[in-house]
Amino acid sequence: MQENQTHLDAYLLNSTGGTSALSNEELEFWKESQGPLWLNLDRTAEYVEPLLKEILRLDPIVVEALLAEDTSPRFAPHGNGYMLSLRGVNLNRGADPSEMISVRIWFDSGRVVTLRRQELMAIQDIRELFARSNGPTRAGEFVALLAVRLAARIAPTIAVIEDRFDEIEEIGEELNPRQAHDDIISLRRTIITIRRYLSPQREMLHGLVVEKTLLLEDEDRRRLREAAAEMIRFIEDLDALRERATLLLEGIAATMAERMNRRIFWLTIIAGLFMPLTFITGLLGINVGGIPGAETEWAFTAVAVGIGITLIVEIIVVWRLRLFS
Repeated sequence: MQENQTHLDAYLLNSTGGTSALSNEELEFWKESQGPLWLNLDRTAEYVEPLLKEILRLDPIVVEALLAEDTSPRFAPHGNGYMLSLRGVNLNRGADPSEMISVRIWFDSGRVVTLRRQELMAIQDIRELFARSNGPTRAGEFVALLAVRLAARIAPTIAVIEDRFDEIEEIGEELNPRQAHDDIISLRRTIITIRRYLSPQREMLHGLVVEKTLLLEDEDRRRLREAAAEMIRFIEDLDALRERATLLLEGIAATMAERMNRRIFWLTIIAGLFMPLTFITGLLGINVGGIPGAETEWAFTAVAVGIGITLIVEIIVVWRLRLFS
């Protein structure tokens, strides 16, 4: 690796839960006897592929999978290590949480490599643990803890969606139906996108729990089971929120239909009231001889009064028939 190429993070994990940074040169001469290695890389950087192949000497098949443009959560053993693909919500400033960030992981007995395109808060959480000398001391422990932190970061996002639904329901008819409809559609799209990745992630974590490997200790498996259980709970919550969205959309559709029917009803009443009046004015407006009152000065006043009386009678009839209620 050339001197002008730098990695994002290269650390040695120590037995006290802390880390020590490695330089490029130290990374190239790292040996497993020195302690577990953690590399955190931007998978879009040009130097990453040579680093994985030439410095870490990973199989080209593994490197290709780690750098793939798009992949769903999965887990696959390869040689003496494992390749994982996990997803976490995008909590970066101005980002849509449904644009879930993919983190690719390779871990074996002495190394754990994480690759992602954007910053991931779950990895920031682990950095903070290292800063307090309370971080993982093994590659397997690191992976299990990362799975737990990814799950923990999903919970607030789901809570925000629930709060938004509560707000829409609380405001009720005060909210513009069209705006409420668009908001719910956007929320449902977010729900569907997040659930799309959580379901395979749950299966992947379960597969890792039952995998027979010495890289994971009992405590690591417990944490992985905890993360898988959280995924199940999140999926159930998302399913409930999706049903809630459907009910809210049905309620909004019913409200909008009722308002439209009310408007049509009033238009029908108004049209019905003016229909006889339109008939009278149309009849008197025909351009033929013999129209009564054509030569009488008070004829227009008499017709206007007659039309007014007819309108009042119609309103009374409609009121008595309770058509206004």
